[in-house]
Amino acid sequence: MILKKATNQKQKINYISNNIFLPSKGDIIKGTVVKVDKYSLFIDIPGFKTGVIWAGHLKEIGKNIKDYKVGDEITAVIHELDNEEGYAELYIKDIEKESKWANFKDLMERKEIIEEKVIGANRGGLIIEYKDIKGFLPVSQLSRENYPYIEGGDKEKILEELKKFIGQKIKVRIISVDEAAQKLFFSEREVENEELKKIVEKYKVGDIVEGIVSNVVDFGVFIQILDANDVPVGIEGLIHKSELDWQLVEDPREIVKVGDKIKAEIISIEDGKISLSWKKLKSNPWEEVAKKYKKGDIVKGIPFKYNPFGVFVRIENLVQGLCHISEFGSEKKMKEAIKLNEEREFMINLFDPENYKIGLKLINDKVKKSEKTSEEEIQEEKEESTDKETEKVKKEEGVKENNNERN
Repeated sequence: MILKKATNQKQKINYISNNIFLPSKGDIIKGTVVKVDKYSLFIDIPGFKTGVIWAGHLKEIGKNIKDYKVGDEITAVIHELDNEEGYAELYIKDIEKESKWANFKDLMERKEIIEEKVIGANRGGLIIEYKDIKGFLPVSQLSRENYPYIEGGDKEKILEELKKFIGQKIKVRIISVDEAAQKLFFSEREVENEELKKIVEKYKVGDIVEGIVSNVVDFGVFIQILDANDVPVGIEGLIHKSELDWQLVEDPREIVKVGDKIKAEIISIEDGKISLSWKKLKSNPWEEVAKKYKKGDIVKGIPFKYNPFGVFVRIENLVQGLCHISEFGSEKKMKEAIKLNEEREFMINLFDPENYKIGLKLINDKVKKSEKTSEEEIQEEKEESTDKETEKVKKEEGVKENNNERN
């Protein structure tokens, strides 16, 4: 029997039987073993001729002559139509293996969830075996619950955490199929994200939620959201450090700690991720500032942080403003002119409370002099001119007196 080589990616086979058919190189055939010797298998190809499979080829694919006997049915690919001895040279075609990998790709495309046991771990992730094929679950694809949060990212400590999963079953999805390398790649996070999306659908922007601080990192705080009975609902929200307080927060660890119970407002929901704000539930000091100050006002402030753009200044412990580096010319001059934690006077030269912005200018002797009115400057110039004229007259009179004495 000859099975015509497939023309599509899934290698669907068209069975052609009961007819004499002249095959081509690359066609798939099905035949019966009619002879087995030390170096080859001879295959009867109905309607065509006898084919041969060499022992060397069988060895390459991990098989052996002894694995076959007369009468066995073989599926193979025609490598050569006629060799020197008049036989059709054949290569074994592992239809079962091809079907397995096609199934893996199908599972990946349909995003099917499978549950398999973890058989090993390394520094990069977990090893899972599925259908006799070893697959890899990278650390980055672990769920939030199983992710090894190790401070400093110590690889040995991460490995110790990953080893705890060996022997456990885990729900995953196939995210990549590499047939050439005989590898599968899995994701637990994708399974989690699908489940989280269903929970997140119950919430909307503007909702006030209560939760327990589950982790504090440099960029913010993770909150495990609770239901009305203080039971975790299974999702976390993130309060970015810019949403912790109306003041500038450099280290979130100075504001909250793991285990704290707080309320926050949902400010965005995107791709199943919830962003929260804690400061929105606190009184907004910018509303008071908007009523109290205006552009041109002189205020007292405490510089508390340098940055590449200037120095941040805390005003009456309510809000912060920025004294831009352009006011000084260079970072070095800025640090010479302003010392941190020393109260100074500033003039407001940019006032935009709606966008939470205040620009400041340092008040010093030069600035104060430049702030004099034009009348004051004219009067000073007149007085200076008069003084110069008087001095000139005195000098001229002195010269005349000296000349008279000489005469």
